Amino acid sequence: MNRLTFLSLMPLVAAGAPAWAQTAAPAQSTAGLERASSGDSNGETIVVTANRTAQPLDRVGQAVTVLDATEIARRQAIVVTDLLRQTPGVTVTRNGGVGTNTSVNIRGAETDQTVALIDGIKLNDPSSPGGGFNFGPLLVGNIDRIEVLRGAQSVLWGSQAIGGVVNLITRQPTARLTANARAEGGAFGTGQAFGNVSGKAGPLALSLGGGWLRTDGISAAASGTEPDGYRTYALNGSATLTLTRDVSVDLRGFYADSRTDIDGFTARGLSDTPEYGLNRQALGYAGLNVALFDGKWRNRLGYALTDTRRRNEDPSCPRPRRFAASAATRGSNIRACSIWAWSARPSAPSAR
Repeated sequence: MNRLTFLSLMPLVAAGAPAWAQTAAPAQSTAGLERASSGDSNGETIVVTANRTAQPLDRVGQAVTVLDATEIARRQAIVVTDLLRQTPGVTVTRNGGVGTNTSVNIRGAETDQTVALIDGIKLNDPSSPGGGFNFGPLLVGNIDRIEVLRGAQSVLWGSQAIGGVVNLITRQPTARLTANARAEGGAFGTGQAFGNVSGKAGPLALSLGGGWLRTDGISAAASGTEPDGYRTYALNGSATLTLTRDVSVDLRGFYADSRTDIDGFTARGLSDTPEYGLNRQALGYAGLNVALFDGKWRNRLGYALTDTRRRNEDPSCPRPRRFAASAATRGSNIRACSIWAWSARPSAPSAR
């Protein structure tokens, strides 16, 4: 008997959402991030950045480099860019010590053509020229995983993703109560401390972490003697509330506040000055996940907010504030993901 097959592409339901909103809100549910962090039951590496959904690495066609928790711990880096500079196809440029302005270029593209994410939430600063992102203040801290997606990804991640995408994934909730902490100290008045607690209790899964770093640093000017210090502290959190088997709520947040001492230009060129820069960034996300028809049709309604505030000050000037910028981006996202197939023969619907 001839089979009659009808394919219904349900993602078309989401086609009415604005294009800017599609790229502003995260593509991954917390369940997807957890799956990427823990890996597949068969031991396969799972990535969430290549297709905006959790997929085994060997099933994606893009060039992806994954730095997992084991690799991050082995390298013992303090700042994220020290991990990225060892990634194929990635170039890192920093104009001073830790915390100073840092650019990341993927496959020779401009730094403004790299999309930066934390837990799928976009970090790029609209107030900066070209909408690029300064990777300098980002610490490894509670980053549990980094996915670097190389090559043009504008269809999935917006027009900025010409060079590629860097997705930083924090520690996700674990089945058992787990606590991690680390403290270190060293030369040039350098000290850092990080901690994280995660676990699950009934329908609630929670992960909370924080970090702190300070250093006296060294002078960025070759002829300078004044050290250019840096200090930052950061907080991150992730929570999932499972209401029913098919309905859950995701909450995520990230906050970082940093101060960077910088040298400025005088009549003698680049030299010691009392200038410093302040950078504050707050990210938030709330999402509702609903699965229908035995999980064959998964829907997510999400809202994300990125708020960035930067300013430079010089106490030696009559007007100390030399530069100030602030910007906030908001995005809502409605996604429906399913492919259905029906046959004329009596059989249950199947889904890819």
